[in-house]
Amino acid sequence: MSPARPWNFLTADQAGGSDNRVFEDGAWGGGWHPDLAPQENDVVVREHWGQNGFAHTDLDLQLKKHGITHVVTVGMLANTCIESTSRHAMELGSHDLNGTSYAHAILSSDEIVTAFKGAHV
Repeated sequence: MSPARPWNFLTADQAGGSDNRVFEDGAWGGGWHPDLAPQENDVVVREHWGQNGFAHTDLDLQLKKHGITHVVTVGMLANTCIESTSRHAMELGSHDLNGTSYAHAILSSDEIVTAFKGAHV
């Protein structure tokens, strides 16, 4: 293990991301999109590594602490981070299953805003 790569057994993608500082604070992809930046009183979960937003973070604790029962996942790659985090949310009981899949629905941002406008979930 080296300080640049603090984990053993990285995949080629993880090693490349580490070497190229992908998503590192201050590097490419490491900042908030202006439309998604935390607002006053927002809870910000500790940063994760790998493909699962729950792994090695306080996400589950924060959801339970704040009584949040529904999770909306967004990300860059549907078959990695979004899927891993969504499946983990389902296993923790953060959302109900609809059929045998791990998601209730795949919605656009506009559809989500319309569906949840004025709702407290």
